[in-house]
Amino acid sequence: MKNRDRRWFIIPATLILALFLNVLPYPGWLAFARPDWVTLALFYWCLATPQWVGIGSGWLMGLMLDLLQYTLLGQHALGKALVAAVARPRLRLRPLWQQCAVVAVVAALDIGIVVWVHHVASGVEVRLCYWQSAVVTALLWPVAYTVMRKLRQRSGLVRA
Repeated sequence: MKNRDRRWFIIPATLILALFLNVLPYPGWLAFARPDWVTLALFYWCLATPQWVGIGSGWLMGLMLDLLQYTLLGQHALGKALVAAVARPRLRLRPLWQQCAVVAVVAALDIGIVVWVHHVASGVEVRLCYWQSAVVTALLWPVAYTVMRKLRQRSGLVRA
């Protein structure tokens, strides 16, 4: 297989890596501050390649996350579809700190959907500590953006 035929592989590879990073066990003291790697990867690819990654990809990533975490089928799918719907290519033109703010809001909405579904389905108490993950995810956005941009450029997927 030629290099130009394999360069699209970087997208599913990073999304699958993000899935596995999301389901890795974290120590108890770090459990609520774990970053949402799927949101970071999905948000980036929706910004960089909207013709290939969109709402359907977000829905599929959410369903896979539901299956991997043994959660109610569809709760993460709804949140990840929202992440993909908000991520628009024109956000790439904004400064990185504004992108971080958008990532924080989107991650908080995603967490809110998951917590709300948990609350409705099983009566789990809604606590403020659930949203720590949104802050950590937003703080990691500049690093994730830079790393995935370098990967995209090195793969030759899209020039820039």
